[in-house]
Formats: sequence, C-alpha cells, structure tokens
Amino acid sequence: MIVEYLKGNSTKAELWHKYTGQSEEHGQLLNWMRKLGYISTSLVGKRAERFVTLRQQAPLALDTEQLLDPQVLQKRIQELEKQLETARLKAEGYELIIQLAEEELHIPIRKKSAAR
Repeated sequence: MIVEYLKGNSTKAELWHKYTGQSEEHGQLLNWMRKLGYISTSLVGKRAERFVTLRQQAPLALDTEQLLDPQVLQKRIQELEKQLETARLKAEGYELIIQLAEEELHIPIRKKSAAR
C-alpha cells in the first residue's frame, strides 16, 4: 500500500478504502511509513507531508527486473533530468534574490572569504 502511495497514482484515502474497505484512514498509513522507515519519526505535520512528496518524486531503488527494462530506465532518466532542472532553476532564483537584496537593500548576505 505504501509503495503504491509513493508512486503518486492514488491518495492515502483511496488506497485505504481499496485495501480495507473503510472510508477513513486516520493517519494509519503515515504511522506505518514511520515504522517502516519511509519517513523519519522526527518529521511531523507538514514537514512529514513534504518529505513524502519528495519521496514521490524520487522513487525507491529500482528492482533487478526494472534495471533490465530499457523503458523503465528511460523513464527514470527523464524523471531525474526534470528534478535536476527544477533544482537548477531554484538555485538560480535564490542566487538572484540574494543578489537583489545585497544591491538594493544593502544587506550583506554572503559570507566574506576573509571572515573568520
């Protein structure tokens, strides 16, 4: 159930109903994810949900069968390239924000190399 949830095709509520027949899950899936090591027990609330979202973007290691399937590998490469591009754009945006803050607001943000 957890792996199916992390693939991102279904919500927790949908999966819970599918496998248990109950309409409400009451955080049980998240508890199982903590117990099984999918998320850290120190993460709570929105931070845990954010971590789960990140796990959906970077699935668990591929099975041996999947390593031999060119279509699965090609899809994985495309996912990783998309994640890399997103990270590059975020870094570029943060760099621009820092540069603007330093120039326009005269706020020293970057650590100077001579500082010790």
